[in-house]
Amino acid sequence: MSTTMNSRSITDYILKLEKENSELRKVRAVLGDIDSIEESRTKIEQLKKLLTEANEEKVDALNKLNDLEYKSSLYDTTSRVTSKSCTLNQGLVNRMIDLARASNDFYKSATYQKAADVISNLDYEVQTGESLMHLLGIGKGIAAKVDEYLDEQDSDYEESECSDSESIASNDEGSFVSDTDASYVSGTEDEEYFVSHNTGLAEMIYEYADRAEDNFKRDAYTKAGDTIYNLSYKITSGKDAMKLRGIGKSIAKKIDDYLNIKKEPSMNEKLATCFLKLGNLEEPVYKSEAYWNAAEKIRDLDYIVMSGDDVRHLRGFGPSICDKIDEYINTGRMLRLEELS
Repeated sequence: MSTTMNSRSITDYILKLEKENSELRKVRAVLGDIDSIEESRTKIEQLKKLLTEANEEKVDALNKLNDLEYKSSLYDTTSRVTSKSCTLNQGLVNRMIDLARASNDFYKSATYQKAADVISNLDYEVQTGESLMHLLGIGKGIAAKVDEYLDEQDSDYEESECSDSESIASNDEGSFVSDTDASYVSGTEDEEYFVSHNTGLAEMIYEYADRAEDNFKRDAYTKAGDTIYNLSYKITSGKDAMKLRGIGKSIAKKIDDYLNIKKEPSMNEKLATCFLKLGNLEEPVYKSEAYWNAAEKIRDLDYIVMSGDDVRHLRGFGPSICDKIDEYINTGRMLRLEELS
């Protein structure tokens, strides 16, 4: 009996040891998995760090390459364009270069320089901005600047075919107002005083120069005003004024509008005058600019405004301005203008 008990005890003990050993192996396996996970996690973090460093190096390399490209475009292109002999579109090329130098935005500057390079290589004279939009680097923005330049050059900067000293106030028979007629009034034998025959007209053009946001337009208006002010004869129409250097279609139309005011002001001119006065009287700058914009756009219309609905589709003509147009057309008054006057 004692032998049987010992044998059973030994068997139980062996089974117990085997069970504990099995559990121990499981624990070790779990601990091994944990160690493996930690090791894998460490390797992943190391790989992420290496990948981030590699990407940063790649980005730095690309940025350096882009800087070199843009510097080449911005400076080398300028040198390349300006060193060429005068091209068919040299004035337009110069305008693009001026815009590039004036822009504070690096990428805009590079875009203007690229446009200058493209235009300088053309073997034909540019007629419109739209005609260039099929070329690489010429988008809507550049095309608009091209049209703006060409509109100015329509006559505003071109040399007149007739001499600057030639009178434009000729009649149908070809006679001209004498250059010496009332150009100067003698005060004493030693002193002469210049009298302008177009003071009001020149002042009108100077006002446009003062309100112009674009430096090129401001210069165009100022030069035109100087030319008109210093003439020794009186201007009678915008068409004749276009014979003078610095007077293009746009300025000629404003001259006609101004001269026609003295005859019989149109509704457009009356409205434009009201909005111009409102702009001068309003204190908030944004309101003044809105009214000045309305005045200029109404003056440039090729049709007579009959109601606010006629201009509601134009940019800058909101409900307030359109209501004032209806108010003036229906009553001949603009209450806001009377309040500020």
